[in-house]
Amino acid sequence: MKKYYSPFALYAYLSMVLTTVVLLTLLLVKVNTPWWLILILLVLIGLGSLVPVTARLDLIQRMMRNLKSGLTLPTIKQRWPDPLYPLLQQMYEFNSLDQDITNLRVGWMAQVAQGAAQEERNRLARELHDSIKQQLFSMQMSAAAVQQRWESDPDGARKALNDLQQSSQEALAEMNALLLQLSPAPLERVGLTQAIQEQCEALGYRSGAKINCQIDELPEDALLPSGWQESIFRIVQEAFSNIARHARATQVVLRLQKDDAGQQLMLKIEDNGQGFSSTAEPSGQGLHGILKRAEALGGQAQLSSKPGQGVLLQVNLPLLAIDLEEELEAQVDNRLNRIACISLLGGVLSAIAFLPVLLAQTGIYLEMTIENGIWLWLALVIGLLLATGWLAGRFIPAANRSAQIMQSALAGIGASIIAYGALLAASPAIQGMDALLNHGLKPASETQTSILIIDAALGIFAWTHAAFWILILVGAGLGAIGGLLAVYHSDSKTIKSEMVWRPIASMLIAGSSCAYLFGALVLPTMEVAMLENAMKFGVLRELRFLPHFAPFLVLTTPLFILLVSLGYHYRKLTQDMQSGTVQKLEQAHWSSFNLAVLSFGVAASSSLLGWITLQDIPTTSSVFILGAALLLITNAIFFLRLTVRSRRLLITRLQPRWIWLLYVIPALVVLLPGVILATLYDVFSAWILVFYLAILLGFSLAFSLLPQSARPASRLARIRQKAAELNNNWLAAAVSLILPAFPMGSAGLAIISVMIPFVNPLDSDRLPGWVARGDTIASLLRGDLLPRQPLGFLILLVISLVLVGLWVFLTHLRILNAQRRR
Repeated sequence: MKKYYSPFALYAYLSMVLTTVVLLTLLLVKVNTPWWLILILLVLIGLGSLVPVTARLDLIQRMMRNLKSGLTLPTIKQRWPDPLYPLLQQMYEFNSLDQDITNLRVGWMAQVAQGAAQEERNRLARELHDSIKQQLFSMQMSAAAVQQRWESDPDGARKALNDLQQSSQEALAEMNALLLQLSPAPLERVGLTQAIQEQCEALGYRSGAKINCQIDELPEDALLPSGWQESIFRIVQEAFSNIARHARATQVVLRLQKDDAGQQLMLKIEDNGQGFSSTAEPSGQGLHGILKRAEALGGQAQLSSKPGQGVLLQVNLPLLAIDLEEELEAQVDNRLNRIACISLLGGVLSAIAFLPVLLAQTGIYLEMTIENGIWLWLALVIGLLLATGWLAGRFIPAANRSAQIMQSALAGIGASIIAYGALLAASPAIQGMDALLNHGLKPASETQTSILIIDAALGIFAWTHAAFWILILVGAGLGAIGGLLAVYHSDSKTIKSEMVWRPIASMLIAGSSCAYLFGALVLPTMEVAMLENAMKFGVLRELRFLPHFAPFLVLTTPLFILLVSLGYHYRKLTQDMQSGTVQKLEQAHWSSFNLAVLSFGVAASSSLLGWITLQDIPTTSSVFILGAALLLITNAIFFLRLTVRSRRLLITRLQPRWIWLLYVIPALVVLLPGVILATLYDVFSAWILVFYLAILLGFSLAFSLLPQSARPASRLARIRQKAAELNNNWLAAAVSLILPAFPMGSAGLAIISVMIPFVNPLDSDRLPGWVARGDTIASLLRGDLLPRQPLGFLILLVISLVLVGLWVFLTHLRILNAQRRR
């Protein structure tokens, strides 16, 4: 092959697209283009820029399928832009090399087959000479003795006749064993257990030794590589052949069973023959074949002997040595994605049905008459949530009735959260600033202004977060009721695996971490400003909500979601470690390490923000953040404990020389936000940040250049697993990523859209030369807040979908690159 594929063309293409987007945005902003038109144009450019990449990825997939099936590759022509064209060229080189390798393999296999055939003829000749020929000679002598003694010595004739019968039985057993050896598929007629027992019987006749054959229940075929039973049979065959020819043993013991831990299949063959010196290891082809067969199965064979003390042959085959790629190609459950689709439909319809109720709520502040039909719209919203649960229970298969109700409740929760983010969050936000809206856009005293603004801000936070959790409970209840109304049905053919929760929990961890860190950045400053204002005018006792409640109102939601998601991961990782399988142990090791680093990174970054604020003015937010950091550090310690335990169990597998990079790089990445914050607040100098980034970049480049053999064995398998899970549950993952930000984002949107425009009118008597913008309560509520709420939800959802899609796209590129390096 001429050279490896270089991603430079792809990076250059993406850089060109990014540069075009930036320049176009600056140009459009300069000519005063409306923001919504800029957004539409940028989305269209982004989608258009993905067309050449997605088209080539589709072609690569077809080429991989053709390579796997041995078909001709489709012709390609370079076009512009074509960032993946070098990868297509390399696949053509792979195809040509594959043809050459196939031709060499055919010739080599023909030579090997010819040599093996000659070796088999020689072995067959030895077997016939040592076994059947001797038995036939004995039968001939016995028949001659019977003929000579038939009349003169009847007793001797009968004894010779018995010997003849015994020899014929031995010859028959030897012949059956020999025919079993010669069969191209020796285990098609009988199973492995019976075939080994027949070999034991033939060895007993042939050598005169007492054979003790102990065979326990054999493992399933899926737990060992293909053809393991025939390989075990051939190993037993060759070992027995050596015992019959060389051992001169009187006792032979064969044991085939699992070890005590259930992780290996052990074959032990022991005799009490003459043995041999361990310093002069035998070099026969038979023993060499035994070693090769064991290695081909991923196991090992050990031969121990001393002169006069017999020989012990032990073969250990690790169980669950399934090809990871084949295991991960199994169908990944997509029921969560189907639930998310139903929830999205139910949530959007519920938000639309709630719009008349919201308009009626805003009409209170506009002195409009409220119609009596509002309760019908509320009933329609409840009916839609019930219908969402019914659809999930009716059309998504479940293992049992309880699982069906749980899936329906989950669909109800999803629909209520989506309805909340799309529109319903505006209602509790309006209720939170009720006093401010009742006062209106008119001047107020400084004391009254302080009370109205602080109460409105804290009221918005309180009502939006409370409504978020109340809607979750209501959605769960209505969805469960809808599931009860649905007819239960279960299709065992459809339910092939458990519901995939880990990527959802991972997205919740990512979203809640970002929301929590953003709150930790903004909230202390906001609390300080509210406290200073309230203390300045002496209105602290007159507030409905004290500023000290701010961290409990804002930070509790993302922190709770983060801790629950981390707890779910800890429980699953503990189960993986208890399973004892090598693949799950390795997955538990790296996952627990990454979560430990993430927990410590969030704790360090948030505590740094809290400590910086605490040095100026001690606030409840700072103390809350530092206390939450202790909880996160405790989580990190628990995950590090799992990391150390799994490392001890995997010490023989985690041996690549450069594996320490996999520990260092995630730690540096997670701690990067804290280093940036410390630099911004002058805790560190800018040179330390530059040096830190250089180290991180150097380690990342060093790891990217490592060959596949220098990386953990199951790393590619874990990447494939995550990609498959996100491919089949993309919508559920996207919603989970933005879910923790809904309450805080909705509250911030209400503050920006309604509360902040109230500040200047309230202070208008103290602002000389102030000119009103013409804002009214109607324009603020119905012209700004209500349209921005669904638009903000749509933007968040699009960004989340793009991030999930980008992650899946980059993951597939990593998989292709790793497969190329193999």
